[in-house]
Amino acid sequence: VHALNLSKRETAWLYKKLAEFYFNMNRLVQAQKMLKMAFELYPHLAGAKKICEKLGMEYLLFQHRKRS
Repeated sequence: VHALNLSKRETAWLYKKLAEFYFNMNRLVQAQKMLKMAFELYPHLAGAKKICEKLGMEYLLFQHRKRS
């Protein structure tokens, strides 16, 4: 992912998509790791509510609000 030289926002979006992919493959630990990486890279990540809820990681959304 890093070799693509994307912006932080675009890289975070890719990590979110990887989280969704891993979730669909029932690889929850990997999905959680990817989602956490996405938010660490870009805390204002949009469109992540559903995957956060599916993975029980809603706290990432609340951390986003506190930083805004």
